[in-house]
Amino acid sequence: MALVTSDSIHYSAGTKGKGRATPLEQSTERTPLLQGDGPSTRSIRDSGDAFDPESATARRRLYSTLSFVFFTTLFFCLLAFVIIVLVAYSLAARLSDVSPKDLLQKGLVFEGPSRVDVLNATDGGLWVNVDARVGIDAGSILGVNSEGNEGSLMDAWNSIGRLGVRLVGAVSADLSEVYLYSPRQALLTTVSVQPLTLPVTTNPPPDTSWLTPVSIPLFVRPTDNASDIAEFVNDTWRAGAVSVRGLVATATVWGGNTHRKGWRSRLRLTLENLETQVKAQLPSLPGLPTPGDGAPFPPFSELVSVLDFDITSSSKGVMLRAHATAVNPAPPSLQMSVPSLPFTISIPSDEGTPIPIASVHTEPFSLTHPNISITISGRVLPLAPNATEPLSGFVTRYLSLQPNPVYIASPLFPALRVDAEF
Repeated sequence: MALVTSDSIHYSAGTKGKGRATPLEQSTERTPLLQGDGPSTRSIRDSGDAFDPESATARRRLYSTLSFVFFTTLFFCLLAFVIIVLVAYSLAARLSDVSPKDLLQKGLVFEGPSRVDVLNATDGGLWVNVDARVGIDAGSILGVNSEGNEGSLMDAWNSIGRLGVRLVGAVSADLSEVYLYSPRQALLTTVSVQPLTLPVTTNPPPDTSWLTPVSIPLFVRPTDNASDIAEFVNDTWRAGAVSVRGLVATATVWGGNTHRKGWRSRLRLTLENLETQVKAQLPSLPGLPTPGDGAPFPPFSELVSVLDFDITSSSKGVMLRAHATAVNPAPPSLQMSVPSLPFTISIPSDEGTPIPIASVHTEPFSLTHPNISITISGRVLPLAPNATEPLSGFVTRYLSLQPNPVYIASPLFPALRVDAEF
């Protein structure tokens, strides 16, 4: 019997005879489950330890491409930021030097109006919608237009300003009330304008093709002083030209649209005491003397002619209806529509107070050339006790084909009165 020590020796089950036993390797936690290195085991080990140069080259190319894209994008972002800063600085510096005179005389180009629609008549004023063509030559205002210096360093710097104008695209304006004065400095009317947006441009063509059609709602309040208006009309006819001075107390202009916020709206400019002078020659009107050379203004009877006049009796009272024509002083290019307007016809009295005899209104009409056709409807008002004698004299002169003085006024503008003959 063989003596076994503490380090036991295991014999292979396949050992027979008296050959020497081969001891097996002691199993540990790192001992493979399958003994021996088979072909598959060596293949796996060899694949993990091998170096692939093609894979490393591909990774380096990917890293290089990503780095190039990142730094290129960063560069263009920084360049765009610098350009925006330069544009903003250039525009802000130039805007700070803009005067109201430059804004009105150099930048604002107006053509028209081509159409005027009286939308509504209220106490004290008229809501009017004006169609015209307007443009703002921002290049002239800021001094960045190309004026024969293309290719120079100055034009290169101005091109940054032109780029800024194109980026802004449009400007909005909020005006205080516009006051219109006669040459005698008499206030004629007050105009309220809602905030509006106008496109801006640079290097416009010499014609007016670049102007943009706009439709502007206005609220017009004429003065209550009838003598100032009559004096202005007479002076205008004698001079043969209309001259009006416009004054705006405050005007705020900013970039972008009226209701949008952003970097454009930070470009803001506030102007005070904007003043401009508007002059236009009066055209020759068919059937009237040529304006100018100190000629007096034609009487009302030469401007408006009553074609027919009907008086009927109904359950509502004595009804009136008439057709009249009026000389159209507007140029042929101007279209205008007027809604129904109320008027009161009065006759003079010995007491000096006009006596109302009829309440009439005009039917809606449009401007036609050379004359405007107007339809008038209304009724006879209840007569006051002191109206008998003035009315009797009025009828007597009418039957005798003699002119009758009448006063025409509108309850919308009580202070304004037109002296006419019937």
